[in-house]
Amino acid sequence: MKIQQIVFILIWLVVICWVVLCELNVLPQGYLFGSADAEYISNMFCILTAVGGTYLACRLFVFKRAKAELYDEEGNIVPEAYRRWNNRRLLLLALAIFPSAFCHYAGPLSQTPLFCMLLALAGSLLCWPSSLKN
Repeated sequence: MKIQQIVFILIWLVVICWVVLCELNVLPQGYLFGSADAEYISNMFCILTAVGGTYLACRLFVFKRAKAELYDEEGNIVPEAYRRWNNRRLLLLALAIFPSAFCHYAGPLSQTPLFCMLLALAGSLLCWPSSLKN
């Protein structure tokens, strides 16, 4: 579980480094030129990935398939399944955060992807990978 906590922190650090490097003009900004339709599609994509991905990551352990794999017959948590589902949760969080960060700095700097990225980052705090107490 410590590795998953390190991966969680690395996701945050990558986003923070990317934002800082883009804000300092070390990395290029606004290199994807598009029409108003492309910006609308980009904004909708960011909203769907940020809200949907964060919601799925937060609620992942209550879905039927996850519950069936996470708990044995006595109701105890299966550690291997818990690790596997935590990895899926981290992947969902990354898929919720990174598209918004990319769209904000690659596009014409619309504010919607920025707010979506901040929403996904705030929601990710609810998904801190915990370790099992035996």
